[in-house]
Amino acid sequence: MSKIVPDPHQPRQYFDAAKLATLANSIKRIGIKEPVSVERQADGSFKLIDGERRYRASKILKLTVIPAIIEETMTTSERLVQQFHVQEQHEGWRPQEKAIAIRDIANTLKMPIKEMGAMLGIPPFTMRDYIAFVELLSQTEMEKSDTPISYANAINVLTKYAVRQLMEQNEEDLTQAEQKDFQVSIIRRIAVGEITNPTQLTKVRDSITQEAKSAIASIIKKDKTVDKIFAESNARGARIYRQFENQLNALNRKVLEFSREKGLTGILAEDATTKSHLKNLIKNLQSLNV
Repeated sequence: MSKIVPDPHQPRQYFDAAKLATLANSIKRIGIKEPVSVERQADGSFKLIDGERRYRASKILKLTVIPAIIEETMTTSERLVQQFHVQEQHEGWRPQEKAIAIRDIANTLKMPIKEMGAMLGIPPFTMRDYIAFVELLSQTEMEKSDTPISYANAINVLTKYAVRQLMEQNEEDLTQAEQKDFQVSIIRRIAVGEITNPTQLTKVRDSITQEAKSAIASIIKKDKTVDKIFAESNARGARIYRQFENQLNALNRKVLEFSREKGLTGILAEDATTKSHLKNLIKNLQSLNV
């Protein structure tokens, strides 16, 4: 035991104390049935590759010897990837931990995090959630509240939208601290059931579209529900505008595709002008709360 050294780059960093105690009791009764895996080091020590929970439980019991399988020496890349896939086979590894592990592996290997997804065999859609989580300013709050990681991308997109709208409407910046407070408030609203799916975040978006400063302030202060913020900001106009804008963008894409197929390059310039006029019309409708 004294020669085994835990790996600081171990993908899994959180270990529940109560579950470790239960495992220690089990080991005390029947011993370790599955050996840990270690890698021999040049200095005579053994780096722990798999079996961190068994190793920690054995330390609780103050064992001096545990069964171990000695692996061949690996490169840093091989070791990290193997450890990741080993953890995939264990229960209780939370998506948030997995996202952080992917980021840390990417940093250690100096590889773009998107490329890590392909290397680890993770689908692009799942990687999107992991990347969004590591980009959150409020990672700790999301972990603590156990908010589904699927919300991470929507929260990031909403935060960037809030920053942009506040600058456009009021020529004010939303500081990084305020952005974090904004995200924390959204996460807590999810945790208590006020927001139950990512699509409901559109109410917050529409409120910000209508009155960015007051909507953002109310979200951060947590003094009003999302429904009340939406109602008070008269965001119905913003919602109509968004619906029109979505339809307009879809129509614009069709016109562009048609003009490219037929070689009608002149339509491109005409379409740009038409689109501008329509956007101005919709904004006027919005200001009238239509």
